[in-house]
Amino acid sequence: MGIDLGESEPASVTGMAWLPASNLGRAILAALIVVGGSLRIHGFSDHGLWIDEYGTWWAVAGPSWADCWNRVLEIHGQSPLYYLIVRFSIDVLGANAASLRLPSLVFGIALLAIAYPFARRVFRDERIALLAVAAFALNDRLIYYSQEARPYSLALLLAVCSFHFYATLLDRDSRSARVWHVLATALTYYAHYFFGIVVLVQAVHLLATRPRRWRPWVATGVVLGVSLAPGLLQLRTVFARRDSLDWISEPTGWLSFLEPVGDLVAPVVFAATGVSALLGWAWHRPALRDALGAHGGIGICWFAVPVFIFSIIPQFVGINLAHARYLVVMAPAIPLLYAVLLAMPLGRPSNHAPGPIALLPTLVFGIATIAFRIVPFVSEQGDFWWFYQHGWDDAVHEIAEGFEPGDLILYRTHFVELDQVVRGEASAVTREFVEWPILAHLPAGRDFARRALPYSDNRQTREILRSTMHDASKARRIWLIGLEVDDPNGQRFILHRAIAIAMQHHGMKIVRRRDFGLVRMVLLRGPRLQPDRSG
Repeated sequence: MGIDLGESEPASVTGMAWLPASNLGRAILAALIVVGGSLRIHGFSDHGLWIDEYGTWWAVAGPSWADCWNRVLEIHGQSPLYYLIVRFSIDVLGANAASLRLPSLVFGIALLAIAYPFARRVFRDERIALLAVAAFALNDRLIYYSQEARPYSLALLLAVCSFHFYATLLDRDSRSARVWHVLATALTYYAHYFFGIVVLVQAVHLLATRPRRWRPWVATGVVLGVSLAPGLLQLRTVFARRDSLDWISEPTGWLSFLEPVGDLVAPVVFAATGVSALLGWAWHRPALRDALGAHGGIGICWFAVPVFIFSIIPQFVGINLAHARYLVVMAPAIPLLYAVLLAMPLGRPSNHAPGPIALLPTLVFGIATIAFRIVPFVSEQGDFWWFYQHGWDDAVHEIAEGFEPGDLILYRTHFVELDQVVRGEASAVTREFVEWPILAHLPAGRDFARRALPYSDNRQTREILRSTMHDASKARRIWLIGLEVDDPNGQRFILHRAIAIAMQHHGMKIVRRRDFGLVRMVLLRGPRLQPDRSG
């Protein structure tokens, strides 16, 4: 028996259901899109770029579009699709936080627009589809990715489009739907290679549903395989250098892996919604299959398959993928699962489940989401940004204003490729990439001596750090800049150790120290210099 338990859809419902049939439904959908869009717009350009967004800026900052293409292929290990879109944005609006993030914002709001027809196709129920849109609109993870200058918002939008046309094909074979499905799936893959997992999710769901007609799906698989093949060449290069790109600490067990998965689900909100859904269902006792709709198994597979993949990949390739940026591939499955919970007490549309108890899960979900997910972000930081301010621009501007001949800048920009730079193994392109948070804000026409600090903390990099600080101590003054945060083991990162070495072994003193969010700027001078009176 397949996963999907719904009955066959009437012919009148198989057409395009992009909007609810009733005026009330359309008004609710419009209100949800306005609320979700407003949350995504709120403060999207108020905070400075964080380190990965500087990677995006560097990729699109070259003199030509061809240069953008080559930079992405060499450094980012991703398709240039998203970066070419961002390049267009900054060509029109100039390079700033707003223009870099604008494409993601547009894609995030567009996802809300496609969420209703997608959920309508999955559940075949206008009410459940609207509940799914509410879950999409209030999902803080989706809000965040709509405000980040990275490829995830584009990949999420295209993934939902891919599943929409996939569900359409499950209902009714159509040549145009197959063309759109192949196109959307291929673009999802090229928006971010990791989102190629959606192909596996759909394959597992297809095997579970056992459609009667296999031949069209085999042909679709062949066409998809051909369209995805060019990306495999780049993925092979990325896989070859996986050791140098593995920046996530090893998991300590299953609980450490489940932690980011749980955060994606929002366990407090999910538990509260689940309990209220069970109460509502116990009151009315509708058939649970009604909540799953026609293709509710899509959400289950979309959640379960990536979890399984993330759990086995480290065993074969030695890379830990238990991080939010990788788990985002299954983020759209979460609103679908919430929609199932919210629909549990409703029953069939014809039954019109009476009483306010049927709406209890929706009320609890809204209150819990606002109280535990929306308000904490806004009250603490004023927006939905996960990270505290990085402040690279302000820190570098202060260095540029105070920099004098004979000074040296030591930087740690938190790119994993820094270790290649300090070992002298990096190309000029790689060096420019890791220096970009510094270079992007240094005035042109002046010479600023710079040297990288290591990224990793191990025996080899500690020796490199000591050697670097020994050479740097010969400079008139040292400007250190980098992220000053605690690592998972409670030890201070490289910047703190560099300062300690300079003071303890080379007699240098701190004459200026300022924090710009998480970015720390420290000015050291040698023991023979006069005290710095500029600050």
